[in-house]
Amino acid sequence: TPGMQVVKNSTMGSNPNSVPELVLRGMTSFSNSGQSVNQPTIILDGVEISMQDLYDLDMNEIESINVLKDASASALYGSKAANGVIVINRKSVKEGNVRVAYSFTGDVQFPDLSDYRLLNAEQKLEYEKMAGLYTAEPGAINSTTGEYEQYELDRLYNSRYQAIRSGVNSDWLAQPARTSFSHDHSLRIYGGASNIRYELTGRFADTRGVMKGDYRHRYNLGFNLSYNLNNKFTFSNRTTYSDVRAKDTPYGNFSNYTIMNPYDKMYNEDGSVNTNLSWDMNNPLYEATLGSFSKEYTKSLTNTTNVRWDINKDFRITGLFTLTSTSGGRDNFTSPKSLFYKNETDATKKGSLIQYHNEGISYSGNIVGAYNHTFADNSLLSVTLGGEINHGNDKSEFIETIGYFSDNLSFIGNAAGYPSDSKPSGNQSISSELGVFANMTYTFRNRYMIDGVYRTTGSSRFGANNRWGHFWSA
Repeated sequence: TPGMQVVKNSTMGSNPNSVPELVLRGMTSFSNSGQSVNQPTIILDGVEISMQDLYDLDMNEIESINVLKDASASALYGSKAANGVIVINRKSVKEGNVRVAYSFTGDVQFPDLSDYRLLNAEQKLEYEKMAGLYTAEPGAINSTTGEYEQYELDRLYNSRYQAIRSGVNSDWLAQPARTSFSHDHSLRIYGGASNIRYELTGRFADTRGVMKGDYRHRYNLGFNLSYNLNNKFTFSNRTTYSDVRAKDTPYGNFSNYTIMNPYDKMYNEDGSVNTNLSWDMNNPLYEATLGSFSKEYTKSLTNTTNVRWDINKDFRITGLFTLTSTSGGRDNFTSPKSLFYKNETDATKKGSLIQYHNEGISYSGNIVGAYNHTFADNSLLSVTLGGEINHGNDKSEFIETIGYFSDNLSFIGNAAGYPSDSKPSGNQSISSELGVFANMTYTFRNRYMIDGVYRTTGSSRFGANNRWGHFWSA
C-alpha cells in the first residue's frame, strides 16, 4: 500500500516480542507514555483492536484487508481516522460438508555477524598499548602498594600477552546467538447447511529470535456459529480466546558482547563463568546463569454477535455487539547474585522484582439501517444511517520490591521491602463514546456519482467544554 510503512525498532534486533509500528500518514512529534500516536486505527470484523492484537493474529483467518486514509474514512470513523484506518475481515463460514484445513508455517533465522569487524585478541592488546594504557607517568608510584606504576602495568601487559600466546582469543559474539526455528500451526474445522453454519479454529505458534532463550508462544481458540432464517434474518456469533506467553533472552543486550575483550577467558578451568575480567568489566554470560528473568503474558476473550434483518430487497438493518475482557502483565526479576549489585554491601537492597498487571473490560455496539434502490435507468441510490456506542474500563497496577536473599526465591512475599524512591501505584481509565453517522451515495446511470458522509461523535476524552466532534466529506 503506498505510504504505509512498517517501522521496526532496530535496537531490538530479532526479538520476537518487539511489536512493530505501522505508519500510514507520516510521523508526529507527540508521544504518550509508550502509546504510539502514529498508529492507524485497526478494525477487525467491525471491532477496534490494538497493534499487538494484529501482530498476534493468525494470518490464515484473514479474508481481506482494506486501507483507508481519505476524507471519507475520517467521516466514517471520526477522530479515530486521524492516522488512517485498516479494515480487516476474517473468512466467513462456507456452506458444505465438514472440512478440515491445516496450515503449517516454518521459519529459520540465522545470525549474520559479518558486519562486526572486531579486533582479535592480539590486535586489541596492541591497540591498547599504542593508546598508552600500559604506559605510566615517569616515576609514578602506586600509593597503595608502594611500587612503580610502570612495573605493575608491565606485569598486567605481560599476563595478557602470555594468555594470548597460550591460545586465548574469545569469540564473544557467538555466545548469545543461535540459529532459531519458529513454527506456526493453524487448524480450521468448518461446514454446515444453507441455514446453519459453524467453524472451529485453533492455533499454536512458537516464535523465536536469534538470541538464546527468548520466545513468544501464541495460543488461539475460536468458535463461530451462523444461522439463517428464510433468507430474511441472519444471526452469527463468534467467540475468540487468545493467550500469549513471552520471555526475553536471559543473555541481555547483544551490544554488551561487542565491547568485551577477546584476550579475556569466558570460563574458568573448572567450567564456571569467569567474573575476573580486564578493566573491571562484567561478564554478560554470568547473568545468563542466574535466576533472573523477564516474562510477559496477555489473555483476551472476545465475543461478537452480529444480527441482520433483510426487511425487503431494498432495506436492511444490521446490529453488532462486542464484549471483550483482557488481562496481562509483566514480571522482571533481577537476581541478588547479579553483578549489578557487586558494589552493594546491604543485602536488603540486592535483588529486585518489578511486577506490572493490567486488566480491562470493554463493550461496543452499533445499529445500522441501509437502503439501496436501483432504478430502471441503472441509477442507484444508497442511504445509510447508524449509531454506535463504545465503553472501556482499564486498570493497571505497578509494584517494585527489593531485597531477595536467594536466587531461586523470586516470589514477592520473599522481598525485604520497597525502594526508597518508589511505591506501589495504579491507574484506571474509564471512557465512553457515542456516535451517529449518515452516508448517501447517488449514481446516475452508472456514470456520475455524488457521495456525502456526515458523522458526529461525543466522547468523554474530549474537553468538557466541547464534548462533540463533527466530521463530514463530500
